[in-house]
Amino acid sequence: MAAEINKPVDPLWLQQSESEALRTQRRRISVVGLIGLTLPFLAWFIDTSFNQSCFRDSLSHYYYARLSGDLFIIALAFAGAMLVAYRGETRRINVLATIAGIAAFSVAFFPTTQPGCEIGAFTARAFTLVTTDLPLIMGTDPGFQAFPFVDYIHYASASLLFGMMIYFCWFVFPLVSASDINPMTGNIKIIKALRNAIYRSCALVILVTSAGLFVYFIAGLVTDVPFWNRLNLTFWCEAIGLMAFGLAWLVKGRFFNAGFMGA
Repeated sequence: MAAEINKPVDPLWLQQSESEALRTQRRRISVVGLIGLTLPFLAWFIDTSFNQSCFRDSLSHYYYARLSGDLFIIALAFAGAMLVAYRGETRRINVLATIAGIAAFSVAFFPTTQPGCEIGAFTARAFTLVTTDLPLIMGTDPGFQAFPFVDYIHYASASLLFGMMIYFCWFVFPLVSASDINPMTGNIKIIKALRNAIYRSCALVILVTSAGLFVYFIAGLVTDVPFWNRLNLTFWCEAIGLMAFGLAWLVKGRFFNAGFMGA
């Protein structure tokens, strides 16, 4: 059975007791969870409240929003740093967490293309090359691109990040340690079984939303799907998947420790 923290590879053990290192680890995990759970709502709320802007087609398009764009980059970069610092049950899990962290950095710093708005004019910022004329810049047609093929890097990074979300929620977080076993019965404790059910439910939610995005991508190669952006379905798929990921990490970090989630 895997231990909660892998002592030999965590430098925190040089300065801290086991309980202190565990609390530090859980704080890291909870920060990632809070970012995942709140980022979609905060990005939308700040943009619509202060910019009177459009409801952008995807969460990634908030990169171009004033204020929300700063939040988007800082939040993902901070989550990426926490993922890189994560120390799990095995070295393999540590490597996978680092890969997920790098993917989060890449999503933040390699932006998607196009304005992400259907309205004629909107408030935006663009840390990017704009190689188009005024009507396109005003939002009547796609026009933003940081550099050639940046969208491929962004999509690949986002796909990798969502894949890591599913992997951690389904395979890593449900790992059972000795403390999760009831010594009287030899069975998994009820609270651990509940946490595992939440982890895997979150994994399924992320999988379904990711599948929706994949189907849209494939359909878009052969035909137009006009209702998709009109209903902002990319945003909702990304937001729901990211919030499910955030919930799983909050449970893993014992964010609800004082309540029903137990110790």
